[in-house]
Amino acid sequence: MKERVHVNDLTTLFICPSTEWRTLERKAIADCLYLRDSGGNPILFCVKGSYVDREAEKRDLPRIYYTGQKLDRLFDLRYIRDMRKILKENRFDIVHCYNLDFIWGLCFVLLSNPKVPLLLTFNHFLNYTQKSLWQRWLFRRVDLIITFSQTTKEIAQETLPVSLRKVKIAGGGIDVLPRPERVEKLVKRLGAIVCGPDDYERVKVVIYALQALLPSTVDLGIKVEFSLFMEDEQTDTKEVLEKLVIGLGMSDVISFKPLLTEYSPFKEVDVFISTSFQEPFNDYEIMALLSHVPVIFPRTASRQSILLQYKWVGESYYFEDARELKTKLLKLLINEQVYLNELQDSHQQIKDLHGIEAYAQRVSGFYERLYAKRLRYLRHKENLNLS
Repeated sequence: MKERVHVNDLTTLFICPSTEWRTLERKAIADCLYLRDSGGNPILFCVKGSYVDREAEKRDLPRIYYTGQKLDRLFDLRYIRDMRKILKENRFDIVHCYNLDFIWGLCFVLLSNPKVPLLLTFNHFLNYTQKSLWQRWLFRRVDLIITFSQTTKEIAQETLPVSLRKVKIAGGGIDVLPRPERVEKLVKRLGAIVCGPDDYERVKVVIYALQALLPSTVDLGIKVEFSLFMEDEQTDTKEVLEKLVIGLGMSDVISFKPLLTEYSPFKEVDVFISTSFQEPFNDYEIMALLSHVPVIFPRTASRQSILLQYKWVGESYYFEDARELKTKLLKLLINEQVYLNELQDSHQQIKDLHGIEAYAQRVSGFYERLYAKRLRYLRHKENLNLS
């Protein structure tokens, strides 16, 4: 009789030594929390003092630190030494990595440890295939690639040295909050989230688009306000953006608000403007849709697939094209009820793919099956050696 493996029995090492704060980093924290709340034992490997570390500290997650300052090389010897030491001194049932850049050294270390399944959550744009001889050799050690959508799955299959059966879609894993009661407002509030200093140029485009939009809204009798949601630590970026807003004479229209929680902006805004051009999938966009907030998406293949499937949940705009962004914002404001109706009609479908319950069930199944598979493989190998 086969042993039944449960996810809450597993000790999992989550690898995320990133200094950024994007979808992958937020997902690493969310997965740690889910496993802990399920009775499992998550340990997070991260950079001390990084955004990931600060968020993990707020949630009292156990951590092991990278001994360097920033992991920025494909084969970082310090990272490899850290991994060898950690895996030698601790027993882990699962290792789950959250960035392609961190997987290669991990594969190298785990080649000598066949007992532990290795998973990679993938959310990247790749300009070239990574299928050299050494990459193929190392990537054999990856048991499964988890993606958020069909488009990210296709990117992984086309660019990584992996068999098609090893790439799975888990969805976004977004918690669905109760729908706020929508009341007709005299002011339409637009909003965007600033995730770091790299967002400055993209947010600047949004501000210029808003400046061009205002005369049209006045003619239509629509009053518009815009909120930029930021973390308290982003003081330098906030100062630069404040100078831009003051210089354009838009202080009465644009306000800066603290990002209290990941979901807090979607309780306030009527339209969410995403600037995440560097990611094929962005969790904030799905949070907005599941909160019944129309989205202005960056125009990428993955976002276009969303708009093909759910035609009126939002619009898209081209990179750094303030004129098109202004046009799409105006279109959405004029036809707001059409988008709200479509969001209501599409809500269950989006929830079934990207909701937290569906995601948790899929990922738990991946963990349990891969752990049991590795265990059976080792037992079979031991029996062969004994015979």
